[in-house]
Amino acid sequence: MISEPSSIVAIVAHARAVPASDRARFGTILREAMAPGLIVQTCHRVELYAAADHIPPAVFESLPGGVKLLDPPDAARHAINVAVGLDSAVVGEDQILHQLRTATAAAQADGRLDPAIERLMNVALRAGRLARSWRSGPVKTLADAALEAVERRKLELSGARVLVVGTGAMGRLAADRARARGARLTISSRTIGRARDIAQANGSDFTAFDPGRDVGEFAVIVVALLGPWILAPETIDALVGGSGILVDLSMPSALPAGVAVALGDRSISIDDLAISTDAPTPMQDHTRTTALVDRSLAEYLAWLDGRQRRSMAADLVRLAESERNAELDRLWRAHPDVDPEMRSAIERMSRHLTNRLLRSPLERLGKDADGRAELAARELFAL
Repeated sequence: MISEPSSIVAIVAHARAVPASDRARFGTILREAMAPGLIVQTCHRVELYAAADHIPPAVFESLPGGVKLLDPPDAARHAINVAVGLDSAVVGEDQILHQLRTATAAAQADGRLDPAIERLMNVALRAGRLARSWRSGPVKTLADAALEAVERRKLELSGARVLVVGTGAMGRLAADRARARGARLTISSRTIGRARDIAQANGSDFTAFDPGRDVGEFAVIVVALLGPWILAPETIDALVGGSGILVDLSMPSALPAGVAVALGDRSISIDDLAISTDAPTPMQDHTRTTALVDRSLAEYLAWLDGRQRRSMAADLVRLAESERNAELDRLWRAHPDVDPEMRSAIERMSRHLTNRLLRSPLERLGKDADGRAELAARELFAL
């Protein structure tokens, strides 16, 4: 049975308040608990959208510190804010829209998606696409935010030696952005051939996955890996003993244990990028996007209201039909010899009478702007 649409809530663990290790554990708990609903897990967030009474107790018992519990309609507004990019570390970035779409498709395929959540995601994704259609100029990414964080340390990237570890999507993006800033780029990958091919394609240097003592010669090291960055002790010593700034874009962190602490303020984590102040969105665009969120939320809430009324109307019709059939069954048992033609006439008459009696209540429910008619009907008919 689907819960009432008003019960859709959101549990939000974001990098602004929940450390990466706690988010990773919470994401594992959500998957292991087979929590019904929509799970969104990205580098900066772990979120669950679900009917409140469908969430397993184990989830509530394991909420990390800093998590937010959003009731409706705040849960719906949050989802739309996420889709349009207002809740991202990099305002308006594109990746979250793809991540929401992928998470929605996965939940649909698993049969875990409440119709109310599915509708919310459809509204949110449509708003996200529209918001991005208004954008002009280059798209800012998390890689840009990482390099801007480096530049705020008064480090000039033009001419600086930059090592990018990882050749996945984020690693390639970081390499492109660093090269555009005039950096002298070196590529590293778990597979040396992969690093060589990408370096040759963009005119960069390449090095081994463990670059050894040479790692201390780089002004900036950007790590973007799925999995650990395995380094020899002498490489770690050179990294810590050098002067370079390290940005870890991996989730979870790819750094060997203790390295981030040893680097101190020369280490920038993916959570640091979420907490740092982002460049302000132009006021006109921000106002326009916020108005889009308001309109999208109103559209979703109107659909919820209509769904609630339709559900109430269907419940009332089912109740009336059940009572009609029960009375007819009693009549046929008491009078088993009723002529078939008369029996058919009585059934038609009873159906017609039921429809006439329901006509006015159903019309009132259809025009029930404030929900009072629905509440009265549920109380009167014990629905």
